[in-house]
Amino acid sequence: MQPFPIQRLARTRDNAPPASRRARLAAICAAILIAVTPVSVQAASAAPATPTYNNPIYLNSGLPDPQVIVGEDGYYYLTGTTTSSSVEIIRSASLTDFSGAVRKTVFTPNAPYNKDVWAPELHRLDGKWYIYTTASDLDYATVGNPAVANNRILVLENTAANPLDGTWVSKGQVSGVSTTKGSLDGTVFESGGVRYFMFAYSYNGNHVYIAKMSNPWTLSSEPVEVIKPTLGWEGQWTTEGPAVLVRNGKVFVSYSANDCASDNYSIGLVSANQSSDLLNPASWTKNTQPVMTSNPGAGVFGPGHNSFTTSPDGTEDYIIYHANSAAGQGCGGGRMARVQKMSWNADGSPAFPTPASQNIPTPKWDVGASALVRNGSFERDQKALSAPSQWTSADNNPEAFYTETGGRTGDFKGTQWATQPYRVYTYQRIPNLPTGSYTLTAWVKSSGGQTEASVELKNYAGSSSKKLVAIPQAGDWTRIQISGVNVTAGEATIGFWSNASAGQWLSFDDVQLTPDNYANYTFESDGLGSVPSGWTPDSSGWSVVQAAPNSRQLTTPSNGTGAALAGDSRWTDYAVEATIKFSAINGGGLGLLARVSDTNHFYQLELSRLGSGSLGWDLYKNDGGSWTKLAEGNRNFDPGTPYRLRLAAVGSQLKADISSDNGATWEALGQVNDSSLAAGRIGLRAQGGSTGTFDDVTVRRAEATVAPKLDVQVAARCVTGKVVLAVKATNTDAIPLDVSVATPYGAPPKATIAASKSASSTTNTRLVSVAAGTVNAAISGTRDGVQTTSVVQTPYAALSCG
Repeated sequence: MQPFPIQRLARTRDNAPPASRRARLAAICAAILIAVTPVSVQAASAAPATPTYNNPIYLNSGLPDPQVIVGEDGYYYLTGTTTSSSVEIIRSASLTDFSGAVRKTVFTPNAPYNKDVWAPELHRLDGKWYIYTTASDLDYATVGNPAVANNRILVLENTAANPLDGTWVSKGQVSGVSTTKGSLDGTVFESGGVRYFMFAYSYNGNHVYIAKMSNPWTLSSEPVEVIKPTLGWEGQWTTEGPAVLVRNGKVFVSYSANDCASDNYSIGLVSANQSSDLLNPASWTKNTQPVMTSNPGAGVFGPGHNSFTTSPDGTEDYIIYHANSAAGQGCGGGRMARVQKMSWNADGSPAFPTPASQNIPTPKWDVGASALVRNGSFERDQKALSAPSQWTSADNNPEAFYTETGGRTGDFKGTQWATQPYRVYTYQRIPNLPTGSYTLTAWVKSSGGQTEASVELKNYAGSSSKKLVAIPQAGDWTRIQISGVNVTAGEATIGFWSNASAGQWLSFDDVQLTPDNYANYTFESDGLGSVPSGWTPDSSGWSVVQAAPNSRQLTTPSNGTGAALAGDSRWTDYAVEATIKFSAINGGGLGLLARVSDTNHFYQLELSRLGSGSLGWDLYKNDGGSWTKLAEGNRNFDPGTPYRLRLAAVGSQLKADISSDNGATWEALGQVNDSSLAAGRIGLRAQGGSTGTFDDVTVRRAEATVAPKLDVQVAARCVTGKVVLAVKATNTDAIPLDVSVATPYGAPPKATIAASKSASSTTNTRLVSVAAGTVNAAISGTRDGVQTTSVVQTPYAALSCG
């Protein structure tokens, strides 16, 4: 096979980085290639004709007032109103998929202005990062409008290149903005070499003002009112949330009007010529009709407080806005971030899209993209390149890596190949990773026959940490995973390595690093009496209650009927669990939903009163409104005692478990197979008049291919003049593991290692000196009733005892 176009055989790359030699692992024997095949899933994967995405783009919580900026590092940075007490930044390499994104609290204001932290915006100005955020010294949820009257706009500064690094320092309130009127929704733009600040004063309603700036925290002119309610659709009181586009000789400012409590909340537009005096209200012309309004048919209500961003190359424009997914949800946590592409009219004005939720065409440069790996699908550049963006190649032949057509999901893929023997290492460092367990997934093809072809994840727990998997010969796209990697160093590096002869090749695509814990909903930061952030109920009555002085929970409707949904419709194999406590049990029960695609497609596990009248559990499928009982059983429980309930969906396997000690130990309820529903969100459900509370809802990866977690340490030592390999294997998983260790000089007996325990062995090489090499540990275990296997390869250094 010759994946490289024939006309480019002789090409070389200018400005290639210096080749860096590494100590490489020894050739991997055929037995090891066989051993790693259980973590590879072969699949001929045809890309859909038109890849699509769904809104909202971030489902872990509500996110009113969203703003997105693309950084020079290739990541998108999302901010918005999240906790109301701090400023958070959410980072993703994909604009249309923020699932698994890094989320970090970067600043918590000090008193007195440390309440109602709303609408933060992130800007890159004069080589530094700035955040403009609203804050008050009063709590709106407690006192209402007086808190808005006390809103102020704070400025935060960070000198680091990455807004998730460094220290955010408060510059205080924006100087020149009134300290006697409420102010909110600050944003910055430049036109004609002049920097302007736009914001809203909250004084007899919210009106938008503009002023010049002398530096990022100081106004140099008096603010002038340029937008106020004058049209019927705007209502009487509110114009707010300005966002600016400077294009085609004009300044376009979108704004939100009416009331966020109403489904009539909409986006309007004003414009002015760049050559005009932007501080003169007469320079601005207002569109008579809103440019974005509710679209009930698409499940979009009250679109508002938008921002604008671009494709990575700046050639395409996108609008980010919040909206509710159901009517009447108002100003609460149901407002979530959405993104859609914009276009431009023939007269040079922006053409806003109709709000949409489902099957929106994915931008070609974002096809196959995920949150943590930049350009992991090699679509960013939209052309074959010898140096694709975000990836670095090194070793003897860095020029042997390039992109070409023939991708798995999109048009392009990464390839390592050359006309002469070559060694190339292609890698990407992923910074700012929260501590936790992650899985690396890559789809590969390979000619086979290389001295070595492998994928690795390293530096996740320090400079010596590494997990590596050999890539077998594969003519079809084959999935390779390195699972259960415990990241503690705040970063990790993904690498592909080829040590190959002329003409041998390796291709890879859709490279993703994803956290094993998808979501955790504790309700602690949600307002009492409210629908929790990120949840969509199908009926009224779901609300957060104070269960104890330091514990908030989600309570069911008082009539004991209804469901509340959360999470990502793209989730496939996962386990959802929650703590459930009954306050009353009648004819139905309380339970969990999994793989919810809509109100008539889901799996349901519940604790309930069975048809016989006894207490127990049942597992149902709702497929198109048709209910099927998959399993049930008697299981006595105390309605006043909290229980942990878990439903795992792995492929066609559904498994139910219960815990009476908050998840310390689990009791299997039942297991069935059903392949009707493949993916969907999670949910909580009450039925038949049963009421109670839910708490600590967690969703974690639960794939059959998730590898066991084993840490292997190898040291070469001198014992009586001979080299001995000392191996220590520590089970970092929660299940017992069967471990077989193989060294180039023999294999110790197979061992079964209990969870959190270790086993050690030594192998006498009977040699005075040994070269650097690798110890391979083949691992197997049973997780959620599914057999899982993997191989851990650990290098050791050369040693001479002579």
